[in-house]
Amino acid sequence: MKKVVSKSPITVEKHTITSKNLKREVRIDFYVPEHKGTLGLLLMNDGQDAEALHLKSELETFFRNHPHKTPLTVGIHAADRLHEYGTTYSADYMKRGKGAGAYHKFILNELLPMIYNTFDITSDRSKRAVMGFSMGALSAFDLVYQNPSVFGLAGCFSGSFWWRKKAYFRGFDEKKDRIIHRMVRKQGYKPGLRFWFMAGTREEEDDRNNNGIIDVIDDQLDLIAQLCCTGYKPYYDIHYLEIEDGQHNHESWKLGIQNFLEWGFCKRRTEGYLLKK
Repeated sequence: MKKVVSKSPITVEKHTITSKNLKREVRIDFYVPEHKGTLGLLLMNDGQDAEALHLKSELETFFRNHPHKTPLTVGIHAADRLHEYGTTYSADYMKRGKGAGAYHKFILNELLPMIYNTFDITSDRSKRAVMGFSMGALSAFDLVYQNPSVFGLAGCFSGSFWWRKKAYFRGFDEKKDRIIHRMVRKQGYKPGLRFWFMAGTREEEDDRNNNGIIDVIDDQLDLIAQLCCTGYKPYYDIHYLEIEDGQHNHESWKLGIQNFLEWGFCKRRTEGYLLKK
């Protein structure tokens, strides 16, 4: 394992795993907080985007305010995102996400054992999380929701919750054909899970149902409504952050990282939903 020397309270350790499940070399970056004792755990999809997100700097800021609550953060570098990111419940209508099952197996059977053997990770699943961006957020939600005995928190930045079983021109019905919404409706409440969502008001212009709300926000709000219908409580189990003028890019996503860490790892109930860019 190669260590990058830094005077910061966050040390970056780079590693590579040869994955049998993914049939590829997987680059893993560990962001290790400088404190002794048991650590929380945060897995991050699209670990290759850490620099664009200023991840290390964001973790340093969080550490200065909460040194004993800063989790071990693990950046997992992606390869074929359209194949590995998705839901184990179903691939989409173009067969994208068929590798989601293999990705879950990699996380559960290869990555986590390696992490547990290397670091002192808490057994409290409420302090074990997965976060992601766009399709990585879809994957993060699925990993947490489908593995409630392992994880307790999902951080979803601009989640691709449009993931659908049918093309728009094939008679798409958003009440039936959005995969993640259907999955939650079918599988229902799973105790102990918490969900953090973020979207920007300028991520796109598409509004497929002509209700005046762009699709990325509509899909997240509908998923939140479905979670509430199954028994999850707003504020306590669910948080939604909207970035005014936020776009579908790293610059906007990094604005939400502190909010996610505060709500997720400090369990601070926050009622302000709009963040001005």
